[in-house]
Amino acid sequence: MYYRLMYDYPMSEDNVYYDVNDGIDFDGVRSWALGQRFDKSPPNPIVVPISVTGPWDDPQPPPMVDEYMCLMNPQMIEALRSSGVDNIDIYPAVMRDTDTGKEFPYFGVNILGLFKVADLNRSEWVNLDGEAKLDTIFTDLVIDDSQTYGFHLFRLYESTGTILISERIKTALAHIPFLRFNPVSR
Repeated sequence: MYYRLMYDYPMSEDNVYYDVNDGIDFDGVRSWALGQRFDKSPPNPIVVPISVTGPWDDPQPPPMVDEYMCLMNPQMIEALRSSGVDNIDIYPAVMRDTDTGKEFPYFGVNILGLFKVADLNRSEWVNLDGEAKLDTIFTDLVIDDSQTYGFHLFRLYESTGTILISERIKTALAHIPFLRFNPVSR
């Protein structure tokens, strides 16, 4: 069984949260979502500015962010490593509050592996470019897990913003707050 790895932002009762400004370009890094090694490593550490969207006594950033850049907290990295995931390149990072200067340790994560596993005949999807690759939107994702080659964590070729994880990885990450695991059909 595979799951789509999702996350939520911790929010105050007034819906205040940390805005993560991860749209940072680095020389030698074409994309964090193509499943390929970078030509050049990003800076050490990567500094990601974050800002609170309103008043909140104890704001916390999410355990992961996968928008422009993939970022995960140390707890996630430890869980992935201890469950045998070895197809990731990690880079030290910090999320830095632009108002207080408070820093939270994180890692930039390049997930190596982009697999064509979507069963397009059984899935419900749309792609404005026509062909189901890279930026497809799935309303119902059905996969052929025989095409995962035994990988437990990877990106979906048809929708590179989609991270898929196996049952083993879901179990390893289940204790981390604000993560969600949406099952995909087989």
